[in-house]
Amino acid sequence: MKVFFTIYVSFLLLGISGLAQPTRQGQPNVEALKVAFLTRQLELTPDEAKKFWPVHDAYQDEIEKLIKENREKRGDELELEEKLLGIRKKYKPDFVKAIGEEKFNKMLRAEREFRDMLRKELERRRAGMQQPGRPGLRQRMR
Repeated sequence: MKVFFTIYVSFLLLGISGLAQPTRQGQPNVEALKVAFLTRQLELTPDEAKKFWPVHDAYQDEIEKLIKENREKRGDELELEEKLLGIRKKYKPDFVKAIGEEKFNKMLRAEREFRDMLRKELERRRAGMQQPGRPGLRQRMR
């Protein structure tokens, strides 16, 4: 059984890494990287993964829709945070049913960690663009 599980997880990760191929100008697909990161952090069993990902996809779609609407309306940030919390509370029972309370909390921490890693990487890249003698993004776009 352990051999089967190891092989299954290996193929799953290989498939996910295939999704993370560069999309344009050598940039990796962020969503595919997030899927791989969460899979690795949560250590999902095949049964958990089958239940988890549909719930996560619906959850993520609702969050993205809310953020897009807020951006278009230039809404209040505090109100956005309250609505995001409301979405998390709404989906918590579904996540707990799929992966349990402990992994749900671990998922929230992993998502925050992933966002922090992305933010730091963007900052690192922007800082590299602003080095003396190297044109910044705005200068290169002219």
